[in-house]
Amino acid sequence: MSKEPNKRLFIGALPFKYTEGQLVTLFAPFGRITALRIIHNQWGKSRGMGYVEYDDLQSAINAQHELHNFAVESDRTIIVDFAKPDPYLTPEGA
Repeated sequence: MSKEPNKRLFIGALPFKYTEGQLVTLFAPFGRITALRIIHNQWGKSRGMGYVEYDDLQSAINAQHELHNFAVESDRTIIVDFAKPDPYLTPEGA
């Protein structure tokens, strides 16, 4: 883990066809999700990464521990790391 644990997780190496619904299904068993999104380019194509935020820290820690390097397809594992806080939710971003 390269960052301080927090409630927001960065998800990397997602298959480009992965949907937000699939991401919810994968991460929901660990706790209540308050925010989730897959990042898209200006043409609406997935960039293969996203964010999941939980309502409590322990849920995020458990999800990061269980899903980092998790195989979402036979030849693809995802990266799950603690993210920086959402810039829109910081005093500077408000």
